[in-house]
Amino acid sequence: MKRPELDTYRQLYPETLNDIWDQVAELLAGHGMPPDAAEYAALLACEWLRTNWGGQIQVARRLSDPRPQKQVPQVDGPALIDVPAATPDPVTSPRFRQFRDQVAAILVQVVPDHAGHATMAADTALLVQRDFRGEYIPKVPKLDQLQRDREIWRRFRGSSNVDQLVRDTGLSEVRLYQINAEVQKRKDKHEQPLLLF
Repeated sequence: MKRPELDTYRQLYPETLNDIWDQVAELLAGHGMPPDAAEYAALLACEWLRTNWGGQIQVARRLSDPRPQKQVPQVDGPALIDVPAATPDPVTSPRFRQFRDQVAAILVQVVPDHAGHATMAADTALLVQRDFRGEYIPKVPKLDQLQRDREIWRRFRGSSNVDQLVRDTGLSEVRLYQINAEVQKRKDKHEQPLLLF
């Protein structure tokens, strides 16, 4: 999997997403992940939040079990069987459980040989649930547009495939040429420093 340019995300992400990214990367690095892998996994987790929960305020409701608890009769004398109590799931919201599962999948993808994916995913979900409850997760539509433009630029081969791109994207031929020129200009500016004579 090709890793995206992290600088673009840093510049376009609003403060909330940058804060989540920083805290998740720090948490994952604290679990022994290499820093660059932790940074990339945190970006993927933030991207999942942005694309799936973007435009919403995060509210984690505490779940209470509506079923009545069984009453175990107390018996005098020693217990016959020592049954350990079931450990409750620390992630209390179904939405954050979904996020935890996605983070676990991301961690397996980024660092397949690292142990403790489930623990790191649960800790990440708890961190976001605890520290960012009530926060608005922005959509950042400009980032979606830049990703679309880069994909068009990557697939653009001049007049040889412009008709196919028009059909695939629904954009006009003129707009495709404009997008290609804009992305190429940004790429050249990023890769080649200003020459002073």
